[in-house]
Amino acid sequence: MIKLHRSDAPTWLTQNWEQWGLEYRQKKQADPMALSHEGKQVRSHLIKPLVAMTKKHCSFCDSTPLGSQIRATIEHFRPKESYPHLAYQWENLFACCDICQTAKLKKFDEALLKPDEIEYEFKRYFFFEETTGKLIPNQGANTEDQNRALLTIKIYKLNEFERPEARLWALELARQIQTLPVDKLPYRFMFL
Repeated sequence: MIKLHRSDAPTWLTQNWEQWGLEYRQKKQADPMALSHEGKQVRSHLIKPLVAMTKKHCSFCDSTPLGSQIRATIEHFRPKESYPHLAYQWENLFACCDICQTAKLKKFDEALLKPDEIEYEFKRYFFFEETTGKLIPNQGANTEDQNRALLTIKIYKLNEFERPEARLWALELARQIQTLPVDKLPYRFMFL
């Protein structure tokens, strides 16, 4: 999970998110996919700017490329089931891979790390073990930061589903092909 610099919300979202949140709260029992903008589901309008903001990476595990081999989903950081009024708030939405979204589902904790927080930096919270491919809490961080990292690893299952092996493969590939720009590589945190 690298630092994410959130772009400005699309104007159409800024103008509608609060109303859509109210409508979502009312309609979620019946048909939550019914909300539309310009004749298309709101999701289809949102996914493109969210994926562009992350440069086609998952906001949480940093796998790539979203939209081709890995399906891009929209993660509601604060779950829309518990926070329906935030279902369309720009700052609550992230491009996410299926694996991270399925791992998290409706789980939420105030201590969960959010990649666009002002103070968030990968190295403050995490350490990448080059021998195992695992992410671990930064042992030099304070206890609160270590606990937040551990919670994030657990909720998004960042060390499960062969993710450590995939990181090691990407690291080896990058070492062999040193001319690739970092934004083209998965797991960019390994190279920063």
